[in-house]
Amino acid sequence: MPRAWTMPRHYMGASWDGWFVAPCGRSRDSDAIERANWSEQLERLGGEDGERVVVVRESNFLCGWVEWVALAADATDLHAIADDIQAKLDTYPILNEDAVEWEELDED
Repeated sequence: MPRAWTMPRHYMGASWDGWFVAPCGRSRDSDAIERANWSEQLERLGGEDGERVVVVRESNFLCGWVEWVALAADATDLHAIADDIQAKLDTYPILNEDAVEWEELDED
């Protein structure tokens, strides 16, 4: 089961109590692999619907912005998909190699 959202210390944003966090996030500084995993995760979850899957965007003057996916507590079918995503990432860091922009990684 995905981990339940918990309020971070010194957090001043919206409360997501009762929601769960999907494994892949992204930020202003995400590389090609993180962005590809983000897109693949959203595709596997069926995209953002605003009720069971919500893309949460938060920002801070120090780190820019971050995005993560909130899953509704009763969306157990999506929890199973998130578990599968996490299991795949535990054994290999890329969900779909065809989605990675490899040329960008070569530039770093």
